[in-house]
Amino acid sequence: MNAKKELISFCGLYCDDCFFYEGKIASLAGELDRELEDADFKKSADVFAQLPFSKVFEQYDNFAEILNALKKVTCVGCGE
Repeated sequence: MNAKKELISFCGLYCDDCFFYEGKIASLAGELDRELEDADFKKSADVFAQLPFSKVFEQYDNFAEILNALKKVTCVGCGE
């Protein structure tokens, strides 16, 4: 491993191996959230939840809450 010491963070992880480093997941979560918002997907999820083969959409609000949290989780490392 050719790790740079400055990329070993206080949490103990090596930043380049962390999925929150540089905010890629937060960025993608933001894109997905915007797309779902633009499509007014909540209304569709409510309709889908009424169908017997797509009951999973009853959990859409939980998904939206997790997506919102993922939009906020970013890290640029501690060694900078």
